[in-house]
Amino acid sequence: MPDGERAWLALAFEDPVKRWVREYQPSLPALRAVRDWIRSREVDPFAGVRLEYTLSDRSYFFGAIPGTMTADGRVVTCSYWVFPADGTVRCDMLSTASWPV
Repeated sequence: MPDGERAWLALAFEDPVKRWVREYQPSLPALRAVRDWIRSREVDPFAGVRLEYTLSDRSYFFGAIPGTMTADGRVVTCSYWVFPADGTVRCDMLSTASWPV
């Protein structure tokens, strides 16, 4: 786990974001919300998400990204792995789902 002097490192988010943009063509505010949320994972990867399960060396989290709710009730979601030993957060999936999630 990172100490007070270094943040977590968010990895493998670029390709899922590119796929999500191609598939859903999100608004600029939604893109900004996703960008800011990914950056926030480097400060606290446990904030605002739920733990789905834990393996010996990693934990899997899922959450809806604030500020991405559309008029038709859809929200951007993300699932990712947290590896405490090396201080990394690795994206597994970024998608849009119907609320509630």
